[in-house]
Amino acid sequence: MSPASNAIPSEKKPFYHVYPGSDALTFGMLGCDFHCGYCQNWVTSQALRDDSSTTHFEPVTPRQLVQAGLCQGARLVVSSYNEPLITAEWAVAVFQEAHQAGLACAFVSNGNATPEVLDFLKPHLRRL
Repeated sequence: MSPASNAIPSEKKPFYHVYPGSDALTFGMLGCDFHCGYCQNWVTSQALRDDSSTTHFEPVTPRQLVQAGLCQGARLVVSSYNEPLITAEWAVAVFQEAHQAGLACAFVSNGNATPEVLDFLKPHLRRL
């Protein structure tokens, strides 16, 4: 399930130099390991821990996300919005579909990763 997915210019990402002029299908999940009052994605990042956060989401499959990206002309698939490290398994499932479709994959994280999760993600994140 993904509460958010959008094809946005790759220049809006911290890796703006990757495929400039192209779009990145960016997707996010619910939850975060931080609780920042200034978070621009607070509604989704805090949905699992704060009753005042409400959001609508629709179930999607990894294939549906990748197909949406392809239909929108994206060259990249990016796990972001909330903290994607808490849903690394979901991101990998999406990345596997994305690789089969010829798309590059990226992760935008708060950097609070363990060595184990980095080892888990590494095969699915190609050097760009």
